[in-house]
Amino acid sequence: MLCFFVGMFLSLTVSAEKAQDFVSQLMSDLEEQYGVDDNDEYGCVTVSPSMMEKMLKMLQSKDVKNDEQIQRILPHVKSMRIFSATKHIDRYNTAATKLLNRNANSYKPFKASAEKNVDPCVWIRKSGSKVIEMIVLNRKENENFQVINITGDMNKAFVYELLKM
Repeated sequence: MLCFFVGMFLSLTVSAEKAQDFVSQLMSDLEEQYGVDDNDEYGCVTVSPSMMEKMLKMLQSKDVKNDEQIQRILPHVKSMRIFSATKHIDRYNTAATKLLNRNANSYKPFKASAEKNVDPCVWIRKSGSKVIEMIVLNRKENENFQVINITGDMNKAFVYELLKM
């Protein structure tokens, strides 16, 4: 019986570790659907917490309030990934939106635009009361499309604070 529980725990741990963030899922879908990867039509940058700390030390901000705000936020962020495309903007926006809708049980709209009939641009994934992932869709007509994917140990107040920046 003990072996059964240990095996079950290990399989749950392995599956949790293999869980992909939203940008990973998006890039996998794009490669499967269109046969393109990040070397072809889009790019993805991952920023780890240690890299963010190094960047903060380099950028001695003159805005003390903003620097304090960043210092409060940084410990809660596990990673940040930025997906960006300057070609086929509609294709990638549609793919990201479809992925969010396909995973509607995991990703929920956080803050809808004040304009009517505009899709929400911020989505969150929660585990219990904790926000563990935040997705921001940013589309500039005929210029570019970005998905900013932040993972960490957050709450709604943290997300609001982050959106103010």
